[in-house]
Amino acid sequence: MADAKTRIDGTTIAAAVAAAAILVSYILFIDSGLGDRLYKWSKSFASYEWRQHLGLSKRYLLQWGHIVFLFLLLLLSKYIIVDRRPEPAWLGQIRETLSRYAPAIFLFHFPLMYFFAAVTRHDATSDRDQTVLLVLVLAGSAAFGWLCFWLNDHARRIGPWARGRFRRLDERFSFLWSKSKRRPAPAARVPYPPPNFGAFLDWVKIAATMVVVLGHFSFKEFSTWDIPGFGGATPRFAVPTFFLISGYLAMMSIDLASRGFLETLFRRWWRLAPLVVPMLLIVPILDHIGFATNREVYFANEGFVTDAGGGPPDLGGFFLTLLSSLLYLNEIWIFNLLHLGTELGGVRAFSNDAFWFMCYLFPFNVLLAICTSFRGKRRYFAVLAFCVFVGPPILLLAPLFFAGSVAYLIHRRV
Repeated sequence: MADAKTRIDGTTIAAAVAAAAILVSYILFIDSGLGDRLYKWSKSFASYEWRQHLGLSKRYLLQWGHIVFLFLLLLLSKYIIVDRRPEPAWLGQIRETLSRYAPAIFLFHFPLMYFFAAVTRHDATSDRDQTVLLVLVLAGSAAFGWLCFWLNDHARRIGPWARGRFRRLDERFSFLWSKSKRRPAPAARVPYPPPNFGAFLDWVKIAATMVVVLGHFSFKEFSTWDIPGFGGATPRFAVPTFFLISGYLAMMSIDLASRGFLETLFRRWWRLAPLVVPMLLIVPILDHIGFATNREVYFANEGFVTDAGGGPPDLGGFFLTLLSSLLYLNEIWIFNLLHLGTELGGVRAFSNDAFWFMCYLFPFNVLLAICTSFRGKRRYFAVLAFCVFVGPPILLLAPLFFAGSVAYLIHRRV
């Protein structure tokens, strides 16, 4: 036992030293502006007109630079966050609550910033107005999250019923894919991830969510506060962190359960549907009220979907945007190539610019499901067909997600 403890302590110390060195290097990378220089260098690869087709992937070299450091830090974190002392009960309750509401805050905060700024006649130079706006956005996002959870609790039978139907479809079309049955873990094996490491991942997601909120709040139409580290845009490490952790958890979910291809996709879609579906119905209402109250605020949102005459989309545009957003198709390259979207990329989920992340994340989940469900030549054909469908802009950020999946596989086997 003493040797084992010594070995664990030695591994922990070595991992901590390596992580500290990588963290220092990461800070130097950010402070040096090397990432921005990589982005500027990538501009020489093609003309402005062609680069505009990349939409929100234009900074892919910058994002790849972040993921190198974040991937190594995630790998080492397993050997630092060891399961020695249980998390205090009070801290665990705080973490679970924050983790539960973090997706709601992420999904609702952006349109609520414009809505509250419009209806309160927000003054971005007033300390009082800035404080009130930030509090209203956080409280409003949490309140809408609570409403979504309440509605989901009263419709909880829908999920199991739908999963059963997708399971039957999987059995019917199983000849198209063959997913190997996973052997259950031995009874003596410690479940993965260990509780402390799972808590660590939760805290990372919570911190990244707050960074995104503060990053958007730092926009000039909302705030003139000089928030350290926020220069008018979300700090660039937040998005790679979200993708990395999402890839890690998605791979873990697939690895620990044996499901068919269609059921896997439905579960990934349904996981956020109780938040996404109400958001897509609530935000257009907020947009109409806010735009009618103070349209100047909304003109600052370059991605806001408008008609030729300005303002929220008409009824036809509403249903097309709703359908595209429900299927997470907003960022596929066909919209951009046909000039059906905005210069920022594809179709926007009304005023909710932040929803672009979900329209990258879900295709990554589909691609991961294809890679783990199909076998042989069918896998290569399915991957190729899906990549052609979603297009290069989405695929340019795929390494951010799949780096997390690779990190999970390394953790699970080493």
